[in-house]
Amino acid sequence: MPKRHLLRKKSHRTKPNNQRAALRKRGVKPTAAKPPRSDREQLRFERGQRAIADMLGESALSFSAAARKWKVDRRWLRKHFSSDLQKSSSGRIRAKVRNPRHNGYSGHASSSNHQEQAREASAR
Repeated sequence: MPKRHLLRKKSHRTKPNNQRAALRKRGVKPTAAKPPRSDREQLRFERGQRAIADMLGESALSFSAAARKWKVDRRWLRKHFSSDLQKSSSGRIRAKVRNPRHNGYSGHASSSNHQEQAREASAR
């Protein structure tokens, strides 16, 4: 005797009644804003950013030493700032050097002139 659930067509599935599930299925992120961070969590993120900045400023400073200096858990730092870190060929975790060309900053005076001209043009 055939089983009924095996005879059912796979294309005839029920539509998700949850809007978030439908968006996720289409590959679209939901637009709901994240709740604001608490003061304590905000301070922790600032300490993490400072630890990364210290590692960039002083190449001899190790990942663990920077985390200890700013009193941030190493596991938390790796989880939340993984895009700012990279492993060197020796296996040490180093701060990733960002290219200032793509950050909107250039050390050339010509770029500041260009920005001033753009401001003047938008003010007209």
